[in-house]
Amino acid sequence: MLGDVPGGSPSADATAAVSIIVSTLGRQSELAKLVNTLRCQTELHFELVVVDQNPDRLVARLVLGACVSSFPVKYLHTPGEKGLSRGRNRGLAVAHGEYALFADDDCWYPPDFIESGLRQLRERSLDALTGRPTSEDGEPILGRFEPTAQWINRRNAWTTQIEWIAFWRRDLLEQLGGFDEMIGIGSSSPWQAAEGQDLMFRALAAGARCWYDPGLNGHDRGFDRRNADAAAIAKARAYGRGLGHVMRKHRVGYLISLYFLARSVGGALVAMSLRELPLARFHAATAVGRLEGILGKCFGGV
Repeated sequence: MLGDVPGGSPSADATAAVSIIVSTLGRQSELAKLVNTLRCQTELHFELVVVDQNPDRLVARLVLGACVSSFPVKYLHTPGEKGLSRGRNRGLAVAHGEYALFADDDCWYPPDFIESGLRQLRERSLDALTGRPTSEDGEPILGRFEPTAQWINRRNAWTTQIEWIAFWRRDLLEQLGGFDEMIGIGSSSPWQAAEGQDLMFRALAAGARCWYDPGLNGHDRGFDRRNADAAAIAKARAYGRGLGHVMRKHRVGYLISLYFLARSVGGALVAMSLRELPLARFHAATAVGRLEGILGKCFGGV
């Protein structure tokens, strides 16, 4: 259902430069932090589209009600639907912005994030612009990303993007059909990650101009792989499956597939040699998941 945030004015905004689309489930304080950073943006020509997959409407009452005076808000309550890619597509269907940004419900942005993104999109005539996740101190987090700015292609698509730091021209997304709802967290398939890479490969095949800037940074809490628990290890395998699946889907070839497998296996061996067993298990689970995705076959277990 599409509706206004309680206490707010009509939520449509046909003049928004950017539609910030958030699909949320099980988080309130984290989403509130994101909303607060949006209120501090130096560029305010945007709308926020929240797709709430929770059974209740606490997100609307507790998180969104206070921000409607700062920027337009659209709220969709879809408790019968699950899956991050599905939620993003539902939000995209009601978005009005020239560009779309798919924020995670536990990320946040520096004050000049949207302004910087719009400037590069327009100056370079881009179809997509991606950046790098960092801590608030500027330290890279969440894996390996390219250190220099560059055009995105099939070779570097794996190390030049993360879904919540990517601006897309909205009409391109509509042309591509949005995210593949069988890929990503919460989907009904085993492929629980790499939906952004899948979208990028389809965009590149359509001739899109896509640029990566490591200085365009968003923030996330990150996590400590060295102390990975059973849940983190299970997630590593599920995410690995997603990456391997997208490699197979887009026929990236043996060299790239072997490279990513070798990275995970090598990480596990190094961690074992240092007797860092949780980290070794994390890398090993990632390797197994990637192999499952590449082969298109799950071996059972976690």
